[in-house]
Amino acid sequence: MFPIGHTRAVLPPILPIDRLHTIPPPQLCVQARELVLGVLKAGVNMIDSSHWYGQGRSERMLGYALKGVPRSAYYINTKIGRYDKDPMRMFDFSYEKTYQAGLDSLRRLGLEQIDSLQIHDPEFAPSIEVVVDECIPALQKLKAEGKIRLIGMTGYPLELQQEKTKKHEKKQKGQPLPSIT
Repeated sequence: MFPIGHTRAVLPPILPIDRLHTIPPPQLCVQARELVLGVLKAGVNMIDSSHWYGQGRSERMLGYALKGVPRSAYYINTKIGRYDKDPMRMFDFSYEKTYQAGLDSLRRLGLEQIDSLQIHDPEFAPSIEVVVDECIPALQKLKAEGKIRLIGMTGYPLELQQEKTKKHEKKQKGQPLPSIT
């Protein structure tokens, strides 16, 4: 466990999967499984992925690598919002795309529930309103359906994330966003 700054909070060791998709295809499945099983045995149990990492390949490889591993042995964090290498189709924070992307990640990972589903790089959304009015409600629906446990946001400008959270609270008449972690 790793302490977070001057807080009492701690993080488990994390395995970032953003480069798993770079292994050549013939050895990919075997190496991915060996890597994931090895780090789990070493005590790393927080696995981070995204559709963006290999345009879905990292999630598929994780799904393969985790077959037969008890679900209680790891936490999965993945992301939605950033998808395609084509700059014109790279980002989509709409309700429909967000909801479907959550279902697609579940399918690729071979899971019934994702521990944490994060909005990937929300600073690239066309507006704050798209994130607040479409993306977050789609994630809340996935959470209400039991398909995800936690909702999060990841990106660089913290001020933008705080502004999105404040706009949501204002729209909800002061109700905080309880599912954003």
